[in-house]
Amino acid sequence: MNELKEDKHARLRYLLIIATIGMAPFLGNLDGSIVMIACPVLQKIFSTDTSGVSMIIISYLLVSAGFALIFGRLGDMKGPEKIFTAGFAVLAAGSLLGGIAPDLNSLVAFRVIQAMGSTMLFSTYCAVVATHIPEEIRGRAFGFVSVLGSIGFAVGAPAGGFILKYLSWHWLFLFNVPVGIAGFFLACRFLLPDGVRLTETRPNKAPAGKRSPFDIWGGLVSLLCMISFVAALNLGQDIGWGSLPVVALFLVSVICFILFIARERNFSSPLVDITIFRNLHLSLAVASALLFIVLLNGILFLFPYYLQLVKGLSPEMAGLMMMSLPVAVFIFCPVAGWCCDRKSPQLISSAATAVVLLSCILFTFLGAGTPIWLIVIPFMLFGIALAFFTTANMTQVMSQAEEGRQGIISALLSVVNCVGALLGVSIFQIVFSGAIGYSVKDLHNLPGITLMKGFHAGMVCAVLLCIPVLLTSVLSGKKKA
Repeated sequence: MNELKEDKHARLRYLLIIATIGMAPFLGNLDGSIVMIACPVLQKIFSTDTSGVSMIIISYLLVSAGFALIFGRLGDMKGPEKIFTAGFAVLAAGSLLGGIAPDLNSLVAFRVIQAMGSTMLFSTYCAVVATHIPEEIRGRAFGFVSVLGSIGFAVGAPAGGFILKYLSWHWLFLFNVPVGIAGFFLACRFLLPDGVRLTETRPNKAPAGKRSPFDIWGGLVSLLCMISFVAALNLGQDIGWGSLPVVALFLVSVICFILFIARERNFSSPLVDITIFRNLHLSLAVASALLFIVLLNGILFLFPYYLQLVKGLSPEMAGLMMMSLPVAVFIFCPVAGWCCDRKSPQLISSAATAVVLLSCILFTFLGAGTPIWLIVIPFMLFGIALAFFTTANMTQVMSQAEEGRQGIISALLSVVNCVGALLGVSIFQIVFSGAIGYSVKDLHNLPGITLMKGFHAGMVCAVLLCIPVLLTSVLSGKKKA
C-alpha cells in the first residue's frame, strides 16, 4: 500500500515538474506571436515607422541568439535548473517594465531584459528535462512540453487581438508577469533541492579546490558572432544581400566564428567543448533539427502570401487555417512522446520527415483554384509530422548528451531554433522574390499567376530541403544506451 502511494506521489511530482518546464516554451511562443500581431498598433501608438517598431522584435532575436550559449554553459556550471528558475524572475521583471514603458526606446530596452529571461528558459529547459525526468518517460515529457509550446503559439495571435480590442497595449507585456511569477515559485518548489540557492556553483569533476573558469572571452566572441550574423540576416532582407553593411556584418560573423573555434580548442574550460561533435549521431541529429527549422519557417513565411494574395482569404481566415498546424501539434505530441518511449526516436524522426516530404510535394500542386479542404489536408499532415519530428529529435539529441553537458546542448538547440528561423525566412524570401522578379514589399498589385510562380518555387525548395533532413535523420543512429 505504501509503495502504491509512493508511486502515485512520484507520478504527480513528475507531472508537476513537466508542467513547470513546459511553461518556458509556452511563454516564449506566446510572447513571440502576441507581439508580432501588435506591431501595426504599436507603430501607430509610438508614431514611428516599420523599421522603428521592428526593433521590438529584432532586439529580442539578437539577445536570444547571442546569449543562448552563455546561459547554456552557466547551466552546466551551476546547474540548468538554477538558470531556468532565475529566467522566470528575469522575464517577469522585463515584462513588467515593458508594460509600463513610456516610449519606444524604453520598450526596446526592456524587451532586452525580457529576452534575457526568455533565453535563460529556452537555453536550459531541455537540459532540465534530461536531468530531472527518468529516461523511460522522457519522450512523453518532451511531447507534453511541446504541447504547451504549441498552445502558446496557437493562442498568441487571438490573445493579442483580444487585448488590443478590449484592454490596452500594456497588457501585451503585463500578461506575462503573473505567469512568470508562478513559474518562478513552481521551479523553486519542484526543481531546486531544499536549501539550494540560485547562486551556488554546481559541483564539477575538477580536482578539489579548483573550479572551471567561465570562458569570458569565448562568450564575448560568440556573442559578437551571433549578433552580427542575426543582424546581417535581418538587414539583408531590407537593404539587399550585396550591400556593404550586410557583407561587412557577415564578414565579422565569419571572423568571430573562426576565432571562437580557435579559442574553444585551446581553452581549458571552453564555452562549447568542440569534442561533443565527435559524436556523429549527436551532430547529425542537431543538423537535422537545423534543416527542419529552416524548412518549417520558410513554409510558414510563404503560406500567408498564398492564402491572402492568391486565394483572397481575409487575414482572420488565413490565420484560422494556419492554426491547424499548432492544433495538430497539440493533439499528436503526446502520442509522439509515448511512441518515443517505446520505439527508436531516430526511426520516428525519419518516418516523420518522410511524411513532411510527402506534404511538401502536395504543396507544389496547390493553385489559385484549389479548394480549401485540399489545402488543409496536406497542412494538417505537415503539422502531424512536425509533432512527431520535434518530439523525437529533442529526445534523441538530449539522449546523446553526456553528464554535465546537457546545458550547453540544450543551448545549442535554442541557437538552432533562432538561427534556423531567420535562415528559413531569408532563404525562402530570396527564392520567392527571385522567381517572381519583385521584392516581397511590392506584391499586392501583382496577378495571382505571378505570385504562384514564387510560391511554387518556394515549395520546390522545401522538397529539396527535405532530402538532407531525411538523410541526416536516417544516419543519426539509435538512441544511446
